Amino acid sequence: MMYQSGLEKYEGMEEAVGYKKRAYRMAKGTANGRPYLTFNGEQKQSGKPYKYLASYAPVQGDYVLVAVVSGTHVILGKVV
Repeated sequence: MMYQSGLEKYEGMEEAVGYKKRAYRMAKGTANGRPYLTFNGEQKQSGKPYKYLASYAPVQGDYVLVAVVSGTHVILGKVV
């Protein structure tokens, strides 16, 4: 299959694998500092702020890659 962008390819992979087996998710940051997230395909902001790697400084509006780790999520960094 031909994809027009990396995001389109990622969304296709997400759809093929399904929600429960995902190791990574995409989201948009909705606050500076320790950010709340709005995950792809969801309308509401998360109910809690998420942790992130020290090498990334969260900024509201960033599109981020999030790892699913031990029942929670950790922001890995901004997707550009």
